[in-house]
Amino acid sequence: MHHSSTEGQPTKVSVRTKFTWGVGGIADCMLSYGVSTLVMPIYNIGYGISAFWLGVAISVPRLADAFIDPAIGNFSDNLRTKWGRRRPLILIGAVVSSIVFSLMWLPPFHDKSMILWYFAFMMLLSTLSMTLFSIPYTAMGYEFTSDYDEKTRVLSWRFYISLLAGISVQWLYPLVLLPVFGGTEAQGIRYIGPLIALICLAAAASPALFCHEAFEHKFQPKVRIRDGVRTAITNRPFMILMGAFLIILISQWTTGSLTTYINIFYVFQGDKLAAASFGGIFGTVLVVAAFVSMMLINFISRKAGKKTAILTGLSLAFLGNLSLSVTIQQHYPYLQLISGALIGLGLQGCWLMISSMTADTCDASELKTGLREEGMFGAASAFIYKIALAGTAVAAGAIIKLAGYVEGVTPGLDVTERMKVLLIAIQCVGLATAFGILLFYPLTRKSMEAIQEELKKKKATAQEAS
Repeated sequence: MHHSSTEGQPTKVSVRTKFTWGVGGIADCMLSYGVSTLVMPIYNIGYGISAFWLGVAISVPRLADAFIDPAIGNFSDNLRTKWGRRRPLILIGAVVSSIVFSLMWLPPFHDKSMILWYFAFMMLLSTLSMTLFSIPYTAMGYEFTSDYDEKTRVLSWRFYISLLAGISVQWLYPLVLLPVFGGTEAQGIRYIGPLIALICLAAAASPALFCHEAFEHKFQPKVRIRDGVRTAITNRPFMILMGAFLIILISQWTTGSLTTYINIFYVFQGDKLAAASFGGIFGTVLVVAAFVSMMLINFISRKAGKKTAILTGLSLAFLGNLSLSVTIQQHYPYLQLISGALIGLGLQGCWLMISSMTADTCDASELKTGLREEGMFGAASAFIYKIALAGTAVAAGAIIKLAGYVEGVTPGLDVTERMKVLLIAIQCVGLATAFGILLFYPLTRKSMEAIQEELKKKKATAQEAS
């Protein structure tokens, strides 16, 4: 049995289910952040493709895919098979997205315009196949339990295991540059890309093969997509949460790639391998701090509630980003690790709380509609995620241009200084704005316990009537 409960007590989830579901987070992390981490170094620095047009090639498929998300979420909610409504889609998405990731880095052309078109096409296939995996995978995690704190514990497994992948992602660029793989971005990725794809295939298949869906919905009426969308966008707690989520993502991703350029051309004076290796160390420190963050935010959540926990995380991330104004230095590059520790300590807790709080909004929605629509809420969250990805892909390329960077030309001190100012200002403003929005989030431990009691009464009445 994967779940155990007694009458009147919340459902608990077994360690086996938590682990086999959480392993899917490796694929979710590596397939998403692997692209984000590698695309500019491989295609911009390696192949010499324009940063702006790469941004467009990333953003257009993700923007189109964002509008497909609600359809996939609704399809998953309405799917009825003997294997469940999530598992078949998870498995199909796992296989296709892994194959596409492997092929994405192997353009069979030498002409730059053809390389750009090839990447754009593979990016479209990647975003569509990842949607098939990620939306039902996320929805499955929301469904395992109705307990306020157990939700966070279940979802923590995904984040803890994803952090292992997060460490690997930080080292992908220096790994690609190793002499044993050819010593250049274009050569190294031909070996590393397929290896990542195999790891992701095994990880993504785990929840489909080894997890059982927690709730039976065979007799739940099917929901029209427009009704599902209306349910999500009229859920006030969910919309507050998603507003803050969008702003955090925009502020982080618009400027994220600037760190690589600052370290290559300012801190390490053009030494790409040294800068890439430092980036791996920085990312590792960030991930280690994120492990601590998970424990800290879990503790704060249990003691003071999820809202206090996420506000604490945002405050730590704000301090970390602000400290970059002091820690980005040529002669003392490792000072940046202090900032990385603070950012990792804050942001990872935010991602966990957003996921757990979204699961709460699903329960609040069920009380209002009588329907379990985790797929639609997961799709709405993915929609926000991809809108941010699409917008920031273009914005990131534009900001690199705004700072004055020209492909093939070593930037001067004025350019790297502008990059530094843009990096710190945009991230800090975004985090502060999200903090203000989340002050209005209404769901507390007390209100969620009241919602669960009402749901139990409704279900008991329905069972008596049947």
